[in-house]
Amino acid sequence: MLCGLAVIAWALYPRSDIRELLKQGRNHLDHEELDQAIAIFTKAAKRAQRNAEPYYWRAICYGKLGKTAIALQDVNTAIALDSKHFSAYRFRGELNNQVENWAVAIADCDKSIELHPNQTTAYAVRKVARTHTGDWKGVIEDCDKVIEHHPNSAIDYRYRGFARLHQQDWNGAIADYTKAIEVTLGHLASSRNRIPFDIDKGKLGAVQNALSNAAAEEKDLAVAYRYRAAAYKKTESWTNVINDCSEAIRLDPAYEEAYTERSIAFTYLGNKEAALADCNKGIELSRVPATSYANRGFIKYLNRDEIAAIADCSTAIQLDPTLVSAYVTRGGALLFLGKIKDAIADCDKAIELDPRMPDPYATRGLARIKQGDVTGGIQDCTKAIEIEGNDCGLPCLLAYANRAIGKMNQENWTGAIEDSARPIEKFPKIAEYRLVRGICYAHLDRWNDAYVDLTAAVAIKPSLESQAQPWLDLAKKKTDQPPRVQLSPKN
Repeated sequence: MLCGLAVIAWALYPRSDIRELLKQGRNHLDHEELDQAIAIFTKAAKRAQRNAEPYYWRAICYGKLGKTAIALQDVNTAIALDSKHFSAYRFRGELNNQVENWAVAIADCDKSIELHPNQTTAYAVRKVARTHTGDWKGVIEDCDKVIEHHPNSAIDYRYRGFARLHQQDWNGAIADYTKAIEVTLGHLASSRNRIPFDIDKGKLGAVQNALSNAAAEEKDLAVAYRYRAAAYKKTESWTNVINDCSEAIRLDPAYEEAYTERSIAFTYLGNKEAALADCNKGIELSRVPATSYANRGFIKYLNRDEIAAIADCSTAIQLDPTLVSAYVTRGGALLFLGKIKDAIADCDKAIELDPRMPDPYATRGLARIKQGDVTGGIQDCTKAIEIEGNDCGLPCLLAYANRAIGKMNQENWTGAIEDSARPIEKFPKIAEYRLVRGICYAHLDRWNDAYVDLTAAVAIKPSLESQAQPWLDLAKKKTDQPPRVQLSPKN
């Protein structure tokens, strides 16, 4: 009976009438007159109950109003009426993104693409869901597809840059964020150039929209600068990190993460005061104070203020007991203070929370070696190196340095020399690394090499003289090296 009534309704209202209603509704939608559009699409749906289009367009209106549940009902009806409505599947994917139903969003976009492979909108929607599921290869593929057809899509360069960051493709990420910045700056310049003409013509609505869009694009630009800084940080281009973070802060003075990134760069460049000032600003602005305290603790740890670092990290842990970075930093600081059991306990907790993070293994490795568990310490350092893989960043270099100490304790002199080489190449002025390798060279009767490393170690850090002197005396006897000037406390 219902089917019969629908057929009668369709006969009473010809297709031309429905098309006219849809045209009117879309016109209201284009002008953001959503209530009027919904009223017209509702009228069309009543007149053509087996037509998917009114439900689809009404769903878009409800989506714009933030009424996601009602929008989902309408778009489900549209798909039930027309199982090949690729736009409805794509829009349902967008709605499922909004409710964080990522798997369903991906399935909807897959279906939309299957029905219409040459569209780009479904790829753009799917990349968002894939980002949240960590499918970085898929994100890059989706962005590639969109950029192929829309080479000035700044948002897709940002998403692809983010995916490349997670794939540890630092140069690729820098290139993508650079392109996003260039495109966005171009949009902003074009928009601002039009404002005087719109004012002259009395198009105040257009001016207001241009100003609103410019504010949003400046926020996007700040994000691009901040994440390019994150990529520069991985390549240790500290000046570039500072420049990008400063630009992000200029665009968005409340950008907490930009202060944090910049503080790390200031630390590595030796500007302790600027680093701490940025950390304090980050805490002042913080929406997540635990993270900000952990960041400041890390900066203080790098500046060898272990007690202050422990205090900040303890505050962070009190605020968020699951914050891995706070346990890692506190564990390192405790180890420097000789509190080995406490350091191991913090590293154990960090590994429990995130077993794929290399830092706690590297720190626990040295703690175990100092505790006398040399084999366990070497295993931990090896685990840290394996996790880092080809990307031998600071945790990996620390693991090599710590494993060298373990191998030296096992009298594996060659192995210790090999492990010391990588951190020394990166940080030639860390005296302890040169001391370890110098002693190992001495045990292998490589006296010239031993003399070079041991002399460098004492020159960098005179307090190591008591440990280096016996080996230096032997080196001078075994080689033709000139006598080394004894360093007094005054020197």
